[in-house]
Amino acid sequence: ACLFASDKLGAESVYARKLEIIENNLYGVDKDVFAVNIARLRLWLSLSVDGDKPQPLPNLKYKLEQGDSLITPVMVSQLSLRAGSVQEFQRLKSEYLTAHGKEKKAGLEKKIEDIKEQIATFTPGVYKAGDFDWMVDFAEIIADGGFDIQVANPPYVRMELFKEIKSTLKKNFPEAHSDRSDLYCYFYARSLQLLKPEGMLAFISSNKWFKAGYGAKLREYIAKACQIHSITDFGDLRIFKEASVSTAIFIGQRIAKSNSNVIFTQVKSLNLQNLNVKDVITQDGSVLPHNAIIGENWLLTDNITAKRINQMESASIPLSKYVNGEIYYGVKTGFNQAFSIDENIRVKLISENPASEEIIKPLLEGKDVDKWNIKYKDRYLLYMYYGIDIKKLDAVISYLKPYRQQLEKRATNQEWYELQQPQMKYSTAFDKPKIIYPDICQTSRFAFDDKGAFTRDTTFVIPKNDMYLLGVLNSTHV
Repeated sequence: ACLFASDKLGAESVYARKLEIIENNLYGVDKDVFAVNIARLRLWLSLSVDGDKPQPLPNLKYKLEQGDSLITPVMVSQLSLRAGSVQEFQRLKSEYLTAHGKEKKAGLEKKIEDIKEQIATFTPGVYKAGDFDWMVDFAEIIADGGFDIQVANPPYVRMELFKEIKSTLKKNFPEAHSDRSDLYCYFYARSLQLLKPEGMLAFISSNKWFKAGYGAKLREYIAKACQIHSITDFGDLRIFKEASVSTAIFIGQRIAKSNSNVIFTQVKSLNLQNLNVKDVITQDGSVLPHNAIIGENWLLTDNITAKRINQMESASIPLSKYVNGEIYYGVKTGFNQAFSIDENIRVKLISENPASEEIIKPLLEGKDVDKWNIKYKDRYLLYMYYGIDIKKLDAVISYLKPYRQQLEKRATNQEWYELQQPQMKYSTAFDKPKIIYPDICQTSRFAFDDKGAFTRDTTFVIPKNDMYLLGVLNSTHV
């Protein structure tokens, strides 16, 4: 109602205006039926507070849909040739919104479902009644060229948990696909498909795609197809108490142009009770250098740090060259709970089967690495590499069996008891003295390991014979 306060509209007029907005401007999709019902309820509550007398509530079945946003293909221009069918579809949906009476609603639903099947005959997907399809369910928007605004908080789902649809996502979003992409990345690509030229997208999602290797194609695609207006990075600060996801707010516009005047804000502290994102951006945001976003290479930092990094790059030797390319990822288990064990389990496995000791390695995690210092703990890794002979490892296999169902759902095609990425090509490098840094951290945290630990959630380098490199690594150069 506050949107109309300046016009001094009466309560009934506010109700009518809200109903008009719902009819002509709002559309929503979610795979979770509970989320859809909550969204419908919130719209009904918003309408019910206006007016001196009870007002009829709209039918929101065809406004907020339950379904998968990513599975079906989208070609925005294709529906324009069948405008007559789409116009009738839109008229029926509008009539259904305010229809009352069981028989009238049932009759309109039948007509709507029939015309949806007609529309489906000239769309690229394989439409099935009951499944969500952008080009069918929201045909009136697609035929009009797409949406003006897309707002989303896409789900954060690791790639191990949706490998059965990876081939479909690759086909639908080739410009953003990576074998290791998490699910939220595809929502950015879908949003750009659905937007009109100059349409806006506003996302709150994980920030990992800004730097991760799997985000390279998406970064390049966004830089080419989108004018970025602002990026607000909350780093490791917890926006959602129930989810430990590093979060960012991304505002962009579907305009193919070079990205300039991008406002970047690194949020350093958080007060959720008084959080006003606009005020945070105004206070702490700064315009990125003109060359901060070029293709897949994004340098998201303040001007002072960016200038320092450019100076270092022009006056120093790249780290990869300095260490002769000996920069390595830690092990990726695909399911840490199974392969990471403590001292008690280590002793038990070895006592049951002495051969187990050969594949039990000391383990460091990213959270164990502080600036200059490593917090060694009694934590170990079951180093179950590809092709391992399990005939002598009965105790280890018995220990892993309760996790078999979860292990079989991982993204790659290893045996269920094998690590997802054991990094076998350089497994001997783990035993060498090395400099380690966490893959995700707010400040530089580099430390020296001379105990031959295996690592995960980290990257490490094998230095030359001098320790000068450790001082170099502590800078912001990496």
